[in-house]
Amino acid sequence: MTDAFEHEGVPADLAEAFGPGGLSGQVGGLPASSEPSAGLPDLHAALAAEGPMERVASLSTRARWALAGTLSLGLVTIVLVATRRADLAVYPRGRMALDLFVLLGPLALALQVSLRPLWRPSLPMSRRFIAVAAGLIGVGVVTALPMAHALHPASVEGIGETFLARAGACFGFGLSFAAVATLAMGLLSRNGAKRWLPGALGVWAAGLIGFVSLYFHCPITHPEHLWAGHATVVLPVLAVFWAVRRRLDG
Repeated sequence: MTDAFEHEGVPADLAEAFGPGGLSGQVGGLPASSEPSAGLPDLHAALAAEGPMERVASLSTRARWALAGTLSLGLVTIVLVATRRADLAVYPRGRMALDLFVLLGPLALALQVSLRPLWRPSLPMSRRFIAVAAGLIGVGVVTALPMAHALHPASVEGIGETFLARAGACFGFGLSFAAVATLAMGLLSRNGAKRWLPGALGVWAAGLIGFVSLYFHCPITHPEHLWAGHATVVLPVLAVFWAVRRRLDG
């Protein structure tokens, strides 16, 4: 222990921890190399190198939440404006309220988990699977409920010879919107991966967005069509979810 330590009353174990140089190589109780201004040039350079995509991901959690909500509403709005379901005017309002309740609740949960701030402790894997299970239950309920109505000619199509064609068209429609939502969720993600790939729960949330978009597009209410052309949209989404979870979430 140096005379300086003895004079200042620094305990011997603390003096030993600082090493032979004592506090002589320190400024304000910190190593001279860690002065607040020492790393600022590198920090400014890193910030200047950030592109628009990285800046979106660096927004506050509240702002990213707002953008995710805008994304969901925006895609649904596109469907309603450009290609909304033909039976929307006669679809039972009570049934639609139930359908949206069991779909939007799990979607909100998936968004909440996927956009969780990095400074908060990571959620256990069981909580993440609960978010996925809630979405699967929502999709299953909407698909398994009795036929909503047969009040519009378009609602009773999609069976017989056109079954596979109509189911395949709906599958492609829902999956394409899920893909667009995945790209957008990638911009909002802070998982450090490529910007086009969000975390696993971001992928799942995007899949639910695709399913909801399809809900507002297709007027067919036959359960057989819903199982073949709508519920199947989540199958490739689940495959991507599992792959991303293994790659990024451990």
